[in-house]
Amino acid sequence: MQTTSIFLNFKSYLYDTVADINYYPPSLVISLLYWTINLPQPTMPIISELDKIAGSHASLVNDLYSYRREVKRMPKGEVGAAIMNSVVVVMSEQGLGETEAIRWLEKYIKGLEDEFDKVADGYDGEQVELAREHAGRLRYVMGGNLLWSMICGRYNQEV
Repeated sequence: MQTTSIFLNFKSYLYDTVADINYYPPSLVISLLYWTINLPQPTMPIISELDKIAGSHASLVNDLYSYRREVKRMPKGEVGAAIMNSVVVVMSEQGLGETEAIRWLEKYIKGLEDEFDKVADGYDGEQVELAREHAGRLRYVMGGNLLWSMICGRYNQEV
């Protein structure tokens, strides 16, 4: 299976993907939550940092679950730059097979979860309670995105 990518490396892929989606879905979901319950949206640097980590998590989780579907939709033997997915980027950059690249991404996602906890739990700056509430909401969104990706028909039905 050919594994080329238009991205130079995984870091550039992740940066561009998360920038393109503007940290969606976590930021959009949380923004809608603040809007619906009429709370001011926090703008502290810690919030941006947590949003970025959660956005990376959401993007990579979606990539893991969408990859199988994307491959099945491609003509046989033509996997590569046509698939915009972190699995392909890691396969190409690190010379890994599909299974190894998926395992690498699973470990990376776990690292993001650990980083999120370290940042959120270690924060003791301005408006600590607001930052912790935001982190708690993002944890629900991250978990919900993972659960949705695991069970949704979009990723789990035959193509």
